Amino acid sequence: IPMDQAIRLYRERAKALGYITSNYKGPEQMQWSSQPAPKTSQPSSTDSTDGNLNELHITVRCCSHLKSRANHLQPHPYVVYKFFDFAD
Repeated sequence: IPMDQAIRLYRERAKALGYITSNYKGPEQMQWSSQPAPKTSQPSSTDSTDGNLNELHITVRCCSHLKSRANHLQPHPYVVYKFFDFAD
């Protein structure tokens, strides 16, 4: 790999790791609702050590007061999650 490409890739990796570590909360810091979360959404100790830090599990437990665009259609619920709401 050319040196300039290696340096660029290293900087991108360091930046991404900074995002991950600044936003990562361990199991003791997470606040779960009174109902237990599904097993797939609970972080395990192997998640941070085996390199699989790019997984996100989201569970929508409840929706209320959904409105459809037309009276004869069912509402189409969806979830939007925004990553990294700060400047680089």
